[in-house]
Amino acid sequence: MYIDLSTIYAFMFASLAVSGALTFWERRFHPLRKDVLAEWALAYAAFTLGCALLIFVIIPTPYQRAPAFLLNLFGYVALLDGVLRLNGGALPLRLRWASLPFAGFCFALFPHLSYETWSLLCSAAIAPICGAATVTLLRGCSFAALRSRKPAVLVFGFHAIFYAARVTLFLASGLMGESLASFPEFFIALAKITMFEGVLFAIAAPMLLLSLVREEGEARILEASNTDYLTGLPNRRALFDRSVRRIQEARSDGASVSVMVFDLDHFKLINDTHGHQTGDDVLKLFARILDRELRSSDLAARFGGEEFVVLLTGQTREETRELAQRIARAFAVEAARFDGLAINATVSVGLVHCVDADRSFETLLAEADAALYRAKALGRNRVEQAPGLAAVA
Repeated sequence: MYIDLSTIYAFMFASLAVSGALTFWERRFHPLRKDVLAEWALAYAAFTLGCALLIFVIIPTPYQRAPAFLLNLFGYVALLDGVLRLNGGALPLRLRWASLPFAGFCFALFPHLSYETWSLLCSAAIAPICGAATVTLLRGCSFAALRSRKPAVLVFGFHAIFYAARVTLFLASGLMGESLASFPEFFIALAKITMFEGVLFAIAAPMLLLSLVREEGEARILEASNTDYLTGLPNRRALFDRSVRRIQEARSDGASVSVMVFDLDHFKLINDTHGHQTGDDVLKLFARILDRELRSSDLAARFGGEEFVVLLTGQTREETRELAQRIARAFAVEAARFDGLAINATVSVGLVHCVDADRSFETLLAEADAALYRAKALGRNRVEQAPGLAAVA
């Protein structure tokens, strides 16, 4: 089957037009990424116009090279900027100002270049831009947990390597004193291969970039469903989901497991006396104290109402008890001078320590909860440890 170059350009033209339309449509469903999707849609529009200039003779051929090059270059830069924005970055603003004199330079120079040299410059510009997008996708923290990241890295990486190989081929032919233009059949075949690879990129890249945005949105929704809206701590569902893995890891490492249950004393009285807003602020204060006193590896969650649960591994019984005391003392001191109010806020704590991590989280939580009820029964504002050990005032 014979396919001429114009047909391949037409395939790319159609693919890019459809990709641009779908990407622009997707903006409606991802309000936090509207700007990124709009930039990518603009990139595909630029590619589409660039292909149109390569298919149709609108102005004399030598003079179409500069706008075709600039449109395609803008498209790749917009793709890169969108990837950077997805990862929390952006291209420097000074590049936009530098584009104006660069465009004038291209319009002045390109009509006087051979098609071979123009192709070399196009390839030399595309390769590093796609390489930068590849590195961003590979190393970006925002992409680490997204399934589409690896195939996106492969697509952009192959595209960069392909154009880098084109540059190498052009330069090698020049060093050998043989111009590719002197082998018209080979040059046309290379152009067809380039456009065929371009068609594949025009289909795969938009699909994978859209997948990244969709997966990011899904991850954001999942994170929100696992986070307590008031304190920012993991909620009850996240606690049970993550505790299983933590205990399994502790069992594999031979580490101990400790569970602490905190319950703010007389919290209803705080709400009734100072108002629910103050009550919410007191809950946030306790969450901040937990975040400050715990290690990054510890798991803290709001269990419900004024109750919080902490799971930690690798601590001794004494270290766990000392940590519970420290948190309780810090909360009592900081709540007493909270927001100009004299709030007598304290916390009761029940804890359990398991040396060999041979019990389930549910069992440990029940034992810690029983210790908490004992702390409340004995007067509150104290730490009680299961099973039935002496209280720590």
